[in-house]
Amino acid sequence: MKKVWSTLLIVGITVMLLFSSCSLLMRLIAGEWTMYFTWSGSSESSTVWTLNADGTFEDSYTLAGTWESSWNSFKLVYDTYEATYIGTVTANNTYMSGTMSNNLSQSGTWYAERTGIVTSLVPNAIEGLSPVRAPSK
Repeated sequence: MKKVWSTLLIVGITVMLLFSSCSLLMRLIAGEWTMYFTWSGSSESSTVWTLNADGTFEDSYTLAGTWESSWNSFKLVYDTYEATYIGTVTANNTYMSGTMSNNLSQSGTWYAERTGIVTSLVPNAIEGLSPVRAPSK
């Protein structure tokens, strides 16, 4: 019986450490990031992501969704068009990059750099272009 309790204690501590390390990682990545994106066949544009430690975000277009990170991987999903950004984060948590796609079968590439405190969140918009979809042709 003592062995069972020891095993359960070790499993419990391991699970607790796993969740606390994910939470710590989320807090390390949380903050403002300037994200540059290019949908296939379109010009580069940018937005500012405000990543909250609770796994939610909003960008400078006022679009929102959820995000998560584990080790050096990163995933962000917009509520609109289910645009999904998947990539990797550098060890010092100052740069990330990857690919993106949405439920309109559009895809592209992106990268983001950690920014300081931004007082004006004005997107660098090209008419019809947004972080969730390419412009209509």
